[in-house]
Amino acid sequence: MLGHAGKKLLFMGQDFGQYSEWSEARSIDWYLLEQEENRSLHNFLRDLLHLYQEYPAFYEADYEYEGFSWVNADDSSRSIYSFIRNCKNHMGKDKKVGKGIETEKGAFTSGKTKRKESLLFVVNMTGVDRDNYWVGLPKTKKVKLLLTEEGLVKEDKYFPVVKGECDGRDYHIAYPLKGYGIALFSFIEEEEDRVANAKPCPDKKSELKKGENEKEEKEQQGELVAKNSRTA
Repeated sequence: MLGHAGKKLLFMGQDFGQYSEWSEARSIDWYLLEQEENRSLHNFLRDLLHLYQEYPAFYEADYEYEGFSWVNADDSSRSIYSFIRNCKNHMGKDKKVGKGIETEKGAFTSGKTKRKESLLFVVNMTGVDRDNYWVGLPKTKKVKLLLTEEGLVKEDKYFPVVKGECDGRDYHIAYPLKGYGIALFSFIEEEEDRVANAKPCPDKKSELKKGENEKEEKEQQGELVAKNSRTA
């Protein structure tokens, strides 16, 4: 939820998955960082917070219309949702001044250069893999994969944006989305995105590209639940 609009509260111990309730009478359970699962969660949040600092789209326009737009909030059969975050004046161009940036409105920020890219979030809430999941986008040439469920993507990895209607938009990407997986992309919008609310893909071909038909997917999810029940 760090990508969703609104300010966040990350309380002590939540960054590494502390099991017990916080208490003012004792220290937080730092020893849990010796466990692989807790250390992995800690590293994941560390990487995510570094991205939060680097990309103002995470926070800059929390309370403005351009700061958030759904791509698809209605893909209920697959339980996948996607949305876009933008920074303020994301269609404008920043000018570098010394070690900082001067925006078109004259505001000046010093220190590390902030990125003007928009961010695309895709989240799979089921354990079913989607080998070729389509996600609608505004006009742009490519998207850069920044983060997955496994953590920060250390090598540059790009996906082409192609012409073809999906989610009410004229362009899309196809991405292999893992079960319970996430994907965070950055991109530079070339034309203003006038689609305020997501629409399901009306084209049957693009709809099939999003996955198998609903009946088969429910059977897959049923098999997964049964498997997890037997191994629990």
